[in-house]
Amino acid sequence: MTFNEKARALLSKARVGLCALGRWAADRVTDSAGVVGLGLLGRGLWLEFGESWALMVVGAVLMALAVVSAVRGETDV
Repeated sequence: MTFNEKARALLSKARVGLCALGRWAADRVTDSAGVVGLGLLGRGLWLEFGESWALMVVGAVLMALAVVSAVRGETDV
């Protein structure tokens, strides 16, 4: 096996790995954006109305999402 063949094989493996990493990351971007948004909502409510209101609203949002997920039948939460 020549150097060029080894380099092509390594680049091919790297490309496959990078594509798999990209697909994995794309699936998690929406989840992480939702978690950050929920955290920002909770922090804003905490600053404006206090801890109790922030916990009630964020808890209600999480319970509503759990109900919607259960109704839709999604198991990968």
